[in-house]
Amino acid sequence: MSNLTMSTSEQLTEDFLKKHACWSQINRGAGVLLIFKNGIYFLLSKPKYWETDRNSTIIKFGGIGGSIEKNEKPIECLKRELDEEVKISFEQIKFAYPSTTLLIKDDMPIQRINMTESDIPSPIYVLELILPLRKDRAQTGKTYSSLQLFVYLAKVKNSFTPKISENEDITAIMHVNQNILDRLLKGEIEVNKKETLQGIKIFWNENLSKDIPLNFKLYPRFSPIGLLKANLHFKDLEKYFK
Repeated sequence: MSNLTMSTSEQLTEDFLKKHACWSQINRGAGVLLIFKNGIYFLLSKPKYWETDRNSTIIKFGGIGGSIEKNEKPIECLKRELDEEVKISFEQIKFAYPSTTLLIKDDMPIQRINMTESDIPSPIYVLELILPLRKDRAQTGKTYSSLQLFVYLAKVKNSFTPKISENEDITAIMHVNQNILDRLLKGEIEVNKKETLQGIKIFWNENLSKDIPLNFKLYPRFSPIGLLKANLHFKDLEKYFK
């Protein structure tokens, strides 16, 4: 892990754009790893992004969040997305305030950053990934997408029942117990919708119930990839609140 540097979200964004905007399409987002009791909430990808693998379907999962809009700060994006996706407000959650933020760039050494925005929560890590450009996201004729994702950590203060968006923007919300989290991040979990899998509870969008495959495998996308790259386990996340 490299030496500590200082920065703000605006400076990180400026550096990112200077490095990537000339040759790739830029996508920026904000997400949160939302802890509830002894596990974390994730969102499942939309059916149009599901893949097939022999007799099973691959469904990817990520943190709660979405794309940063023009002139929007990452924390402002997250506030909007939390309300739009799961009907939860900042007042209902407690953010972690890490002393340093990890900058994780593909296969580069992880960098430690002192975020100087003391009046708002800092992300636990910022992911900067180079990805093949999805056809539905292509706007520039470029082949690759450069993704910058600000990932925060928070806890639900009280009891919480996910309220999924009434449209099809949200496929499902998944709560994963800490005991199964490491296996899930490695892509080792396969689910049969007719059986109860201990450690995972999925709240499906009722409008999509007919589309749920009988068997499916779960793989991380975007936000959870940072947990893998930084080798962060649930016990490490809990330490941010002590």
